[in-house]
Amino acid sequence: MARFASADQANPPPRGGIEFIGSSSIRFWESLATDFPGQPVFNRGFGGSEVRDSTWYAGQIVVPYA
Repeated sequence: MARFASADQANPPPRGGIEFIGSSSIRFWESLATDFPGQPVFNRGFGGSEVRDSTWYAGQIVVPYA
């Protein structure tokens, strides 16, 4: 979560962007922007996460971008 906060300070995600959350399958999705051309996508995947983890951290990784 600290990594996301630091990255947001340096380069904030697009306003109204489409957020992808999940496990390492999302985290290592390097072609996300290419796979969704013209869409303001950003990645918030974190390794080993499960749905309950995304719920637990929603206040840090989802709500700020809503």
